[in-house]
Amino acid sequence: QAKFVFFDSVNSFLAYNEPQTVEMFFTYMLNKLRESNVAGLGVSLSSMYPDEGLDRIYRLFDRRIEVE
Repeated sequence: QAKFVFFDSVNSFLAYNEPQTVEMFFTYMLNKLRESNVAGLGVSLSSMYPDEGLDRIYRLFDRRIEVE
């Protein structure tokens, strides 16, 4: 049975925290998930924040899927 953690709205993390803090959080969490063979799935609305803030987070994930 596959295990995963769903991060509903990365935007919420960015709304209440500095981008550097969110990046450190996701770096830690995603590394722990990988060590435990657990998948992580993050969802965001790219239009809500400047590209720089989300790009810092996107690069931490293995894949990026865009839906219009």
